[in-house]
Formats: sequence, structure tokens, C-alpha cells
Amino acid sequence: MPEIPGHRKPVPGRAPRSKRFMSKEDLIELQGVVTEVLAGGNYKVKCGENHEVLARLNGKMRQFRIRVIQGDRVTVGVSPTT
Repeated sequence: MPEIPGHRKPVPGRAPRSKRFMSKEDLIELQGVVTEVLAGGNYKVKCGENHEVLARLNGKMRQFRIRVIQGDRVTVGVSPTT
């Protein structure tokens, strides 16, 4: 295959740029309650009886400095694993 100027060869074991990032439609939305506020904008959220996830604020909530405290009800977008 001839080389195309400005074209990069695919890196083995790495998905193309369009496949690396998930769209919002791919996320599973869960309702939960913040059980612990951690450093660096991280939160532990309890979703259901025996599911606890580590969550982060999305960009707009960080941008507008929305405060989230322990006991707040939140919606968490969880990416499905393959």
C-alpha cells in the first residue's frame, strides 16, 4: 500500500480515534445516592443494594462549580465493559 502524505499508520492494539470515545447513547444510566465525597472531584455512589461506583462530575458541572454533597441523589452514566 503506498504511503499517503500526512496519513498515520494504525497502531496495533489501539482502536481508531472514532472508536476510542463513547457517545452518550452508549452509557447505562443509573440512579444513586452519594455515600462519600473523595478528593479530586471523585464521589462514591451507591446504586442499588450491592452496587457502589466511583463517579466523577461531568464537564459542565465542574465548569459551573456545582456542589455535590453526601446524601445527594444523582444520575450516573456507566460505560458497559466489553
